[in-house]
Amino acid sequence: MAIVVLVLAVSSFVVFGVGVVMAIVALCLCPSARRNIEASNGTLTGEGLVKAARAISWVNVALVALTVVFFVVIFTLISMFDDGGEFTALLALASWP
Repeated sequence: MAIVVLVLAVSSFVVFGVGVVMAIVALCLCPSARRNIEASNGTLTGEGLVKAARAISWVNVALVALTVVFFVVIFTLISMFDDGGEFTALLALASWP
């Protein structure tokens, strides 16, 4: 199970578009993999793989969130300077009742 979680986490960077979904699935499977390792009383190993998968998945989710915020800010700035350099969004807010 730990290898599956790690493969999902690593492949979340490789697969474009659905990578964040794979990272979220890996994050959801991490607790189950850890419980299986702890319940095996030393028979199963891979706690380090689970920790690495969790870190990789969170990095992927954070990068996607930062990318979304970046594009929202860029598109907001573009829309503000849409009419010959005027602040159209601010003008619209100023004229709002």
